Amino acid sequence: MSRSYAREVVLKTIFQIGFHEGEEDNLYLDYIKQFELKEADLKYTKDMIIEILKNKDQIDDVIDAYLVNWDIKRLNLIELAILRLASFEIMNLKDIPPPVSINEAINFTIKYSDQESIKYINAVLEKIAKFERNLE
Repeated sequence: MSRSYAREVVLKTIFQIGFHEGEEDNLYLDYIKQFELKEADLKYTKDMIIEILKNKDQIDDVIDAYLVNWDIKRLNLIELAILRLASFEIMNLKDIPPPVSINEAINFTIKYSDQESIKYINAVLEKIAKFERNLE
């Protein structure tokens, strides 16, 4: 499997957890069992989900700060999951260049959302990459 596939499993899991706010502690463990992941991809997937959930409030604050004339509470769950995943990667993972995270987010938006969302997701992520990258 590829990192891209593992990233998509993270996205789907974060999306599913959005329906179960407050119950997410071990929900993801059951959910990811349905996907065929190699050991390295399984570790990456679990680590990413844990870190995104642990930092969800901070991630959401950053996303909300860059939404123009919109409120994070109005985002649909798939777009919020896309933004959470890509924002976390951009802000915290130095081994993934921001353009890679943004491109993956746009591909997920094309696959799971609608054309209208591409522009604002790209704009929000570009701003996060420019102003919020937390790397040493």
